[in-house]
Amino acid sequence: MEHRSSSRRRLCAEEAAAGRERRQRRALASLANDAGSAARVERLVVMARPADLDAGEITDKGYVNQRKVPARRAALVEMLYAEPAPDGVVVAERNA
Repeated sequence: MEHRSSSRRRLCAEEAAAGRERRQRRALASLANDAGSAARVERLVVMARPADLDAGEITDKGYVNQRKVPARRAALVEMLYAEPAPDGVVVAERNA
């Protein structure tokens, strides 16, 4: 009986993750389709830790330091450009 319950929980968790991933791809697709090429979002990675003020990843005005963050998080940047996209990278769905 415990095995079935465990299997059911795992299946529910997998379905929830798949649903979350579909919603993320659709949201990202709307960003990709509704913007010019310079502002279009094609892929994203949700960072486990927010930008670090003490490390200089946030400017004095509260903006993301666009030089410091990619330098300090180079592995995440590499993931964004990897082909095929690895797990953890959300890729926009393409509208035909």
